[in-house]
Amino acid sequence: MPEITLLTLDTTAKRLRSSRDDLAGLVNQLHIQVEAIKNAALPGIKKAVQRAAEHHQTLTGQIDAARHIFTKPKTVVLHGIKLGLEKGKGNIAFEDEDKVVALIEKKHADLTDTLIRTEKSVLKSALKNLDVATLKSIGCTVEETGDQIIIRFTDREVDKAVNALLKDAVETPES
Repeated sequence: MPEITLLTLDTTAKRLRSSRDDLAGLVNQLHIQVEAIKNAALPGIKKAVQRAAEHHQTLTGQIDAARHIFTKPKTVVLHGIKLGLEKGKGNIAFEDEDKVVALIEKKHADLTDTLIRTEKSVLKSALKNLDVATLKSIGCTVEETGDQIIIRFTDREVDKAVNALLKDAVETPES
């Protein structure tokens, strides 16, 4: 192997710089092309999201108006969409977190490590494991446990980005 000199290092460094600049240029060109493709497709995607959101809202209203159809079974699958009613998971609410912490410590001292963070706030996810009587005893109420409307696609191949766009459009419809 020939002796390595500063000139040899300079030549190799120059080649590396050149190849790295070529790579950066290609990556930059790819980003430009991807952005151009996205920008070209965006108007159509926005229209499709709006249409799907409108149809979702219409179907939600129809299910709500026809709750009597969904007694047994509570759901049906139509065109690859599971729709109907399902039991809501419910939300746990309380007005005074300090009061709930104090009641947990007083009435359920054995559960404090499970239900209370060290900075003394209630762990709502852990509260969901308690029965309603216990929740009442510590000043909590259970809300939204009735039947909830569901519209869920049964095919799992739907792209996550499409689901996110639809969810966003349904939650914040454009005026």
